[in-house]
Amino acid sequence: MKLRNASVAALVLAGLMVGAQVNSPSSLAQEKTAETKAEAKVAKKAEGRVPQYYGQVGISDEQKKKIYTIQGGYEDKIAALRKEIAALEEKRDDEVKGVLTADQQKKLAELQEAGKKKAAETRTKKKPEASEKSSSSDAKS
Repeated sequence: MKLRNASVAALVLAGLMVGAQVNSPSSLAQEKTAETKAEAKVAKKAEGRVPQYYGQVGISDEQKKKIYTIQGGYEDKIAALRKEIAALEEKRDDEVKGVLTADQQKKLAELQEAGKKKAAETRTKKKPEASEKSSSSDAKS
C-alpha cells in the first residue's frame, strides 16, 4: 500500500512538473516570440519596412506605424520623381545618340541587340543550373 501511495505521489508530482514546464515563462516566451515574429512578417508585407537598423533599436508598434505613415506620404512623390528621372535619362540618351552619325547609330543598335541576346542566353542558362542544383540536393535527401 505504501508503495502504491508513493507511486501515485510520484506520478502526481511528475504531472505537476510537466505542467509547470508547459506553462513556464520560457515556453510562454517562446510561444509569444513565435507569434510576434509571425505578426511582424505580416506587418512587413502589409505596411512596408522600417529603415535598416531601426528594428534593432527597439522601436514600438506606435513608432512603426508613424514610420509607415511618413513613408507612405512620400511614396507618391518619390514615384513621380522616378518617372521624371526616367524621362530625363531617355531624353539625355536621345541627345547623346544624336551626336553619332547614321552609320554609328546603326552599329550601336546592332551592338545593343547582340548584348540583349547574350544577356537573355545567360539568363536561360542559369535557370536550368538552379533547378539542377535543387533536384540534385533533393536526390541527396
